[in-house]
Amino acid sequence: MRQVRFARARLEGDRHGAIDTLSRLFRLGAPPRPDGRYEGELVALSTGLLSDPFFEWLTRIYLPWKGKTFDPGASTGDNVFEDNAWSKATEKLGWPGYRVQSDEEPGIVRVFPFRTFVAPGIEDPETPVLKINYADMPNPLPVKRIVDEVVELPGGYILGKAHMRGLREFRRVCFFGLIP
Repeated sequence: MRQVRFARARLEGDRHGAIDTLSRLFRLGAPPRPDGRYEGELVALSTGLLSDPFFEWLTRIYLPWKGKTFDPGASTGDNVFEDNAWSKATEKLGWPGYRVQSDEEPGIVRVFPFRTFVAPGIEDPETPVLKINYADMPNPLPVKRIVDEVVELPGGYILGKAHMRGLREFRRVCFFGLIP
């Protein structure tokens, strides 16, 4: 976790080096077997666009994503979000199926269910990862194009990459962390 924090702190001064460090750390990990709820954090946007630093700054002010839950027996899980105007509007506009029934406290919703399985990484085929696939679950089309991959680093920190499927290939969009 300390190395992830160090890489995150380097983003402003040496973005390329920080992303490279996160990629190397990811390759050192192993597929985790998460169980239950994990707090989430955005570590770095990594689309390669000039807007990445701005959106990182914006997400430090407000990030409605709070983490993920995992059920290893069923190889499923979902995302934990703050219930906000956006989530309420999308429910009314025809995405009610993306919510997962839960007994979360008021103001928290569980959304975007997923399936998990171990497979080679998209960018790192020599690294086995826990894939988080949204395509086979009742999710809106933009979410179905996302595949997350997570590995456990020494010390128990779970480092993840989110990829978005384009027309021909996947593109990494961010690194994130999960903390039990």
